[in-house]
Amino acid sequence: MARSSARFRTPAGLAAALVLAAAGVAATAPPASAAAYNGACGSGYTVALSLPVGPKSGSAVGTVYLAYNAATGHKCAVTVKNDTVPRKTSVFLGVGGKTVKDGGTFLSYAGPVRVRAAGRCVDFGGSIGNHDNSATKVYCK
Repeated sequence: MARSSARFRTPAGLAAALVLAAAGVAATAPPASAAAYNGACGSGYTVALSLPVGPKSGSAVGTVYLAYNAATGHKCAVTVKNDTVPRKTSVFLGVGGKTVKDGGTFLSYAGPVRVRAAGRCVDFGGSIGNHDNSATKVYCK
């Protein structure tokens, strides 16, 4: 299941990529150290915490975000990849013994998953390929 696909923002960008491809040159940008939050949780959510996902030594392959909506008391988690290569990606979010998860082979992110957790600590985390990261009993607002 694909969550998104790469698109060229301008016709000139597409033309430049086609010229480079015809010449046998790969047009790739270096991956960022942290994937930017993509707003997948929806309006009203602000990022509360983030965790890098990747090897202990080396660049992160993505980021797990925990976001909070003060108006609803919901917390939300999403794992965002630094690239758009299809690979196994997952996210989980738990409170009070209840855990919600999303996972599969995605292009850009897993989630969002949400729980009602105003004033309660949550556990959250995610994985990309064979790398993972998680935190327990955090963001107790």
